[in-house]
Amino acid sequence: MFKVYVIMFGLIAVVTSQDQKSVTAILLKTDGFTTSEGVALVPHKAKALYRPSALNGALRTFPFDGKDLTFTLTGSQASFPMNLRDIEKLPRLASVLGSGPALVLPGCLGASPGNECRHNGLPLVAGRVKLSGGWTLRPVEVVKEQAQPTLRDHSIWGFRSVLAPSVKAQPHGEMVSGFQFEIYLPNSNSLHGFDGQDFSLVQSPKEDCERFDPSAPDCAIVVVSNIGAQMVQDDGSGLDTHFEALYFLLANPARERFIPVLEMEDKRKDGPGNPPGSKCFGGLVEQ
Repeated sequence: MFKVYVIMFGLIAVVTSQDQKSVTAILLKTDGFTTSEGVALVPHKAKALYRPSALNGALRTFPFDGKDLTFTLTGSQASFPMNLRDIEKLPRLASVLGSGPALVLPGCLGASPGNECRHNGLPLVAGRVKLSGGWTLRPVEVVKEQAQPTLRDHSIWGFRSVLAPSVKAQPHGEMVSGFQFEIYLPNSNSLHGFDGQDFSLVQSPKEDCERFDPSAPDCAIVVVSNIGAQMVQDDGSGLDTHFEALYFLLANPARERFIPVLEMEDKRKDGPGNPPGSKCFGGLVEQ
């Protein structure tokens, strides 16, 4: 058996289809945007790292540049729905909005997002990742751009209004910044990749695979990130101000925008809550 992991973190909206048989992960472009408080958002760098067969196991850096990275399953698993696990630990836009599902602008999911997915005339999409079939989604901690599957951060996060800090929203509790998609396959040929050209994945180093699952040493790992020069503001406020950009994608934007705020820090030396505000959250959007 061959296991594949696709890890995503940073300013990314993971959008599920209504039948939960596919997801489109939108990596947001922040150039030229400001927050509601008039602060310029730092540019984010979208990239994916993986080992395509054409490079004989060497690592490729895919810069997106507005393009899609697509993984398609073959065989029976292609028709399976996704399995969503422990998603209450992920920032879910519907829970934050508190008024029904969060609806993404159709152009952001369509064939020409560069032209049709815009906010105030500026493009929103730095790139997209598309997955379909029987993947399992679970939260994963990310520290210094590396997934840490065994790490548990018990920091408590809440959501506060951007313009009225005393106004809070649910949920309130532990929150994880990374999305881990995983699937068991008969072999590497059961997954078809496309980044402008066809490719299959080759095996990642054994020590990397064993970090995720010691019983599954044969695996391929894809890492997708979209982070700025600073993960979040490091002024001690514990606020993820970049999160506000996710609201630009919505067709039903909230009258009040809420962003994550660190309320109680996990003081362990290896805890990803250290220092305060060290996470850059994406959001799960269930259509």
